[in-house]
Amino acid sequence: MAQLKEILKFIFSHKLKYLVTLIAVLVFVVLMFPFQDVGDSVSSFVAKQTGNQVFVSFERLRASFLPLSVGADEFSLETPMFPAINAQEVQVTPSMGALISQKPEGTLIAKGLFKGDVEVTVRPGKKTEAGVSTHNLSLSAQRLSLAEIHKVAQLPMLLKGRVNLNASGTADPTFGDQPDFDIDLKVDQFELPAGSVETQMGPLNLPELKLSQVEIKGRLSAGRFNIERAIVGKEGDELVGNIKGGINLQIQNRGRIQPVIGAYQFDIDLSVKRSLQDKASLFLSFLENFKTPTADGARYQFKLQATSPQMPPNMSALR
Repeated sequence: MAQLKEILKFIFSHKLKYLVTLIAVLVFVVLMFPFQDVGDSVSSFVAKQTGNQVFVSFERLRASFLPLSVGADEFSLETPMFPAINAQEVQVTPSMGALISQKPEGTLIAKGLFKGDVEVTVRPGKKTEAGVSTHNLSLSAQRLSLAEIHKVAQLPMLLKGRVNLNASGTADPTFGDQPDFDIDLKVDQFELPAGSVETQMGPLNLPELKLSQVEIKGRLSAGRFNIERAIVGKEGDELVGNIKGGINLQIQNRGRIQPVIGAYQFDIDLSVKRSLQDKASLFLSFLENFKTPTADGARYQFKLQATSPQMPPNMSALR
């Protein structure tokens, strides 16, 4: 026992030296470890762990201890479900609690993603009634390119504009329970090029549409997205309007995560300038019963609802 006390006394009397030595070793590891050479190993590991469903690649891996973080340049993610997603820089900063509990917790920052910047923060949440741990998430996306998102999402029509998105809420990673999120979405300089969209009555030609801004604020809860505020366009645009209502939207896990859209109901109030009326005369002819002429065009007020996107919508006057 006396010898043990002497050893501990010796260690504590030189604790500063040991601390400096430990820091020097950590710095040496960070500076000298060939992070740029581990890309292939990481890619192979991820592919193996996901059954060759997810492939990642990057040019250089780097690490930092103050704060603890891991980053990669020219990051690329590919899966069979969608084309490659690329970012100029990705950085993951896990919390100390995440390292101890081995549960997801921390912050991910992606710069250059869809030509914008994204930050995601994950924190542990409460357990569901089934005993599944939920996660509290917050997402901030700035200046994302709609054209770049279109390439990955494979939307039926080309869209242009800059997206700013803020969302926060709780999610069950198994999606046994539906997520609960507050969502605030803004699109600046929105553009819809002239084209046609398929409907149950055949292709419908749409004119070019440019809007200064589109703003949607709502809440996704219990499998439904309720719109608290939706403003289309600003003063001076060819189209200005307000939309209220909601749509059934469930996130289901059927081997892969996918959204399922159901019944919807919207109250729509649009002011259309005469210049757009002339270009969209065929489309607006479906709304003739809900039209009120104005000095510089017309106002359309109507209710749009259907039990599913596959069913023809019912339209009625907005009262």
